[in-house]
Amino acid sequence: MKSKILFLVFALTSGTTVLGLLPACSKAGQMAAHDDDVDYYTCAMHPSVKSHNPKDKCPICSMDLLPVMKRDHEHAGQTAAGMSGMPAKAPNTPAMIADQPSEFTIPLDRQQLIGVTYAQVTRQPLRSVIRAVGTVAVDKQRHWDYVARVDGYVQSLKVFAPGEVVEKGQVLMDIYSPDLMATQNEFLDLLRMRDQAEKNGSTATKENAERLLAAARQRLSQWNIAEAQIEALAESRAALETLQLVSPFRGVVETVGVDQGRRL
Repeated sequence: MKSKILFLVFALTSGTTVLGLLPACSKAGQMAAHDDDVDYYTCAMHPSVKSHNPKDKCPICSMDLLPVMKRDHEHAGQTAAGMSGMPAKAPNTPAMIADQPSEFTIPLDRQQLIGVTYAQVTRQPLRSVIRAVGTVAVDKQRHWDYVARVDGYVQSLKVFAPGEVVEKGQVLMDIYSPDLMATQNEFLDLLRMRDQAEKNGSTATKENAERLLAAARQRLSQWNIAEAQIEALAESRAALETLQLVSPFRGVVETVGVDQGRRL
């Protein structure tokens, strides 16, 4: 029984998938092709190989070469197919282009050797899986080392383990600092001096107090004291014994480098 094999050729051009079907004929009792009908011999795996000697081997894979029929013989076959009621190939099909073999005679044992398989044509995205070895590293632009910026002692630690999620504004620790207490008291004294100058109408004293207040406020800000904490200090007029260090953003704790009671 004669069977037909369709070779599927895919080409990607400008984002469009072009599917070409190359028919091939084979039968169990394969007969040798006539020399007059053969244009040249080629390899089924490497069509670029051409030879006029049927006994040659493929120089790439050492397989036997297969005959490629002449164009006149193909045209005659198409005419006969048209006379028998079978549709003939269009003139612009790949089979009519010069130097493009369109029909192969492949024995069944050769089909098994080259691994011919059958599958239903479907439309689906092309995917490629790549397995490689790599190293996971922290994004430096999203890494933050929180520094106290003031000498003191950890009185209460609020974060205890790596991997813990903290929210923006969440308290990380309470620290006690004698230097911080002295700066807070200086800030409060300057506030009282400014208020007294306003009552007495002393413009020079008030301006001097404003300059000193700005310097004290800047020093507190450099010690990681939030602006809201400074405003609360100015409103309460009472120095805080401990300073709360809060997270500037939401994140995940990588390491905890301090313990409760440790000196900063």
